[in-house]
Amino acid sequence: MKTILIFSLIISATFCLSAEEIDYTVKSTKVEWNELPRGNTGLKAIGSINDRAYILFQPFIAIHNGPTIGGGNSGHYIGMFDENVNLVKKTKLDLGPDGKKVDFEGAQIINNKILAFFSFQNEKSKSHYLFSRSVNPETLELNDDAKMIGELDYSGISKYKRTSVQYEISEDESKIMFFYTVLNRKNEPLRFAVYVYDHNLNSLWQNSVVPNFKEGVFSYKQFRVDNNGDVYLLGAHYADKKNYFDSGKFNAYNFFSKDTYFTDVPNFTYQLYKFSDSGTKETFSDIHLNSKFVRSMSFNVINGRTQVNGVFSDPETISAKGAFAFTLDVESGEKTEMSIENFSVDLIEEGFTEKQLNRFRRSLKDKSEYDPFDYHISEIKTLDDGTKYYTAEQFITGTKKEQSGNQISYTPIYHHNNVFIVLLNADNSINSIEKISKNQYSLRTSKYNSFIDFEKNGSLYFIYNTIEKKDGLFKNAELGETYITKIDGSEKTSETYKSPESSKTPLMMPGTKVELPNHSILYGMMSGNFRNYMFEIIDVK
Repeated sequence: MKTILIFSLIISATFCLSAEEIDYTVKSTKVEWNELPRGNTGLKAIGSINDRAYILFQPFIAIHNGPTIGGGNSGHYIGMFDENVNLVKKTKLDLGPDGKKVDFEGAQIINNKILAFFSFQNEKSKSHYLFSRSVNPETLELNDDAKMIGELDYSGISKYKRTSVQYEISEDESKIMFFYTVLNRKNEPLRFAVYVYDHNLNSLWQNSVVPNFKEGVFSYKQFRVDNNGDVYLLGAHYADKKNYFDSGKFNAYNFFSKDTYFTDVPNFTYQLYKFSDSGTKETFSDIHLNSKFVRSMSFNVINGRTQVNGVFSDPETISAKGAFAFTLDVESGEKTEMSIENFSVDLIEEGFTEKQLNRFRRSLKDKSEYDPFDYHISEIKTLDDGTKYYTAEQFITGTKKEQSGNQISYTPIYHHNNVFIVLLNADNSINSIEKISKNQYSLRTSKYNSFIDFEKNGSLYFIYNTIEKKDGLFKNAELGETYITKIDGSEKTSETYKSPESSKTPLMMPGTKVELPNHSILYGMMSGNFRNYMFEIIDVK
C-alpha cells in the first residue's frame, strides 16, 4: 500500500481567548490528506512520553450499534506531536511477520515504551495467535522484536466466526491483561479467556473464564487488572435474549422521518467477578441497591479498593432516578462508603422540549417515563485536591426505518445527549450533581459525538459540540456550535469555543485526548468542512 502523504503547510499558531470566567490558550495545527477518502479515518490517543504526544491514525468502519475503529492491517499510522502541536513525524505500522496477513489490535504507551499488538488467525491449526512489537519513540519505526505472547485454541468450537481482543493496564503499569471473546456469526459470545502478563510481557497466568449462571444470556462489559495481577470482570446477565442486543427503535411515520425512540425495559443484572491467586480463585458479587435497579455502572480498582459508581432507576423502568457510589469487597460482597442521591425531574428534563418528551412517552405504556436514554458511565477520577467525580452521559443507538412509496431503507442513528457530572467528596459521598445540556444527533457514525473533559487547578473543563436533529428532505442533522464549560464547585460557566485554525466550527473527536505536562491537553478534531484534521493543545489559566 502506497504511503499516505501529508500535504499542505502545517500551521502552528497561538490563539488566546480571554473571558471573565474562563481564560485559556489554544495552540492549533491543521493536517490535510490527499489520498484518503473524506471521513474514512479514525483517531485514537496512545499517550505521551515527556513532552511528546502520540496519536494513532487508523481505518474507520461504522457498524450498527457502534463504531469499529481498526481491524486488518491496512493504513495504521502513528503520529508524534511536539509541545507546540506540530506533527513531527508520522509512520505506517507494517506489523505482519513474513508477509502474513494480521489483524491490528491496538497500540499503547506502557512505562514510556510504545507497544503495538496484533494477531494472526491460523485456520489450519484452528488457533488465534497474539503478538507484540515495540515502536521506537523517536523514529516511530517498528523494532525487530516481534514476540508471540498468547495462543487461543478454537478447534473445538464449531460455530466459530472470529475472536475479539481487548486489553487493560494496571494502575502502576506493572501488569497488563488481554481479554479474548470467541464469537459466532451473530456476534454472540461462545467462550471467554483471560491472559495476564508483567510489564515485560512475560506470561503470569491464563485461564478460561465461565460466568456463573444457569439460564439466560451473559455478556462481559468492563475489565480491570490490579497491581497484584488479579483480574476483575464486570458482566451483565440477561434473563433472555429479548433485549440482549439492546438498542433504540426509531420509527418513521411520515415522509420527513420524524422519529420516536426508546430503549427496551431492562431485564438484566450486573455481576462483578474477581480472579485471584494466578487465576485459580474465583469470587463474584451481584451488584444491587436494595429496592433500586442499577441502570448503568462502571468500576475501577485504586490502591486495592474496588470503587463502583453509576445511575439507578426504579425496577423494570427506563428513566434514571439518581446517582450512586460505593466501595465493594468483591469476595465478601460487603459495601462501604455507600452514597445515593436522587435526580430531580427538572434536572432530568433540562434540555428536552415538550415535543421530544411527548414523542418518547407515546412509545411506552407507562406515560410517566421521562428519560429515553441509556448512560455511558465513566470510572471515578480523582482531582489534585483529593475530591472526585464521574460522568454519566445519555446516549442511545439504533436503526431508523424510513419508507418512501414501496422503498424502505434503514439507517444507523447515534444520539449522545446531556452529561451529568457527579461530584464526590474524598470519602466517596456525593457532594453535588451538575449537568451539561447538549444534543448530538448523528446518522451513520458516532466518532464526532460525546465530549472531552480535563482538570486544571481544581476546576473541571468540558469541550463539546452540538449536532441538531433536522426533519428535512435533504438534511437530517446540522452542526451547531462548540462550547467550553467550566465547573468550579457549585459554579458553572459556559461560553462558545472558537478554534484559531478554522472558519467553520470544528468537530471534537472523542478518544483522542492526551494529557501533557502541567495538565495541558492535546486532542484531535475534524474541520467543519470535513476536509482535514485539526490537532489542538489547550491550557487553562
